[in-house]
Amino acid sequence: MMSAVSTFERARRCIAGLLLLCFSCGVADLDNPSSPRVPAPARSFEEVRAELIQGLYGSESLPSGGPQSRGRARREYAQLFRGAENLSHMEEMRFDLDFELSSTALVLHPVRRNGTFFVYHLGHQQGFEGSREIAAELLRSGYTVGVLAMPLMGPNRAPETLEIEGRSYRVGRTPWLHHAFVEPHRDGHPMLKLFLEPVHRLITAFRRSRPSIRRVHMAGLSGGGWTTHFAAALDPRISFSVAVAGSVPFHLRRGAYVNEVSDFEQNPSNWPGEAGYEELYAMAASGGRTHVQVLHQDDVCCFRAEGRELALSRYVERVKARLAGQGFFELIVQPQREHEILPPTLDLIAGKFRLRDVPPLVSW
Repeated sequence: MMSAVSTFERARRCIAGLLLLCFSCGVADLDNPSSPRVPAPARSFEEVRAELIQGLYGSESLPSGGPQSRGRARREYAQLFRGAENLSHMEEMRFDLDFELSSTALVLHPVRRNGTFFVYHLGHQQGFEGSREIAAELLRSGYTVGVLAMPLMGPNRAPETLEIEGRSYRVGRTPWLHHAFVEPHRDGHPMLKLFLEPVHRLITAFRRSRPSIRRVHMAGLSGGGWTTHFAAALDPRISFSVAVAGSVPFHLRRGAYVNEVSDFEQNPSNWPGEAGYEELYAMAASGGRTHVQVLHQDDVCCFRAEGRELALSRYVERVKARLAGQGFFELIVQPQREHEILPPTLDLIAGKFRLRDVPPLVSW
């Protein structure tokens, strides 16, 4: 799931004159009756969230430990953003995780702040360079930006083997390093938390050091979009989130879409509890928050809208019914093939227009 943002001028020419196709709704869940992950409708969001947190972390609360190191960003990272408008300085944080793994975060501080901390999560096969244009646009708008990568990807160390309780699990050097998590997961080790723990800890660390920060927003592309769905569902501090080309409900990944089931983290059978994708979408907006799912009409990678438009509209209706007015959810389908964040989506992420001003699409 590789991607990088195109230059603004090229991107604007690609999408000029095209309209956003969107489903505007209220938010919620329940993976379709054909899905094996159908949570009990009577359960509250709080109950489902507590079950997931307990299953992931063995605790009643989200992880909150601070970084093991924090300091000025190394030169190779600083050079990526040299000359960015409204950039004051950059810092680097390292969060140690289980199994001798770690997650590195890059934090970009603006000169003029808008009071919001924005977590941007990279996708598969991306390093910090994949966030350059997105972070630059967010900085211009006054956001403080924290950038994270997926486990074993980009700045995060990928060892040849994982050593867990006396057993070695081979990681290898394929593009799909997260297959290495399948065996230890089957042996009872909590591998899924490696994708999510850095998000919660980064938010906690930053809010402790900058109590003036009033809001937390989050967005991500591809694998980072999946992480955005899940992290926002678990963490009520994330008030606005945009997941770009990160998932569709699992029961829609059949036939021509079977390649979309390959990633370890994408399969709900590897999640604790009974929640499915639609429940995550609802939880990410519950409590009066906003969660936006962006798909691409003919995405060259995955999760394209083409060919399953009716199914998309139906699950949006179920999500809305599940949410029952407790938050705002929207599915936007962008008319593009690129597995990238192009300017219309970037404008959405940066808050340049109000979601409620986007007209709903009731048919395809």
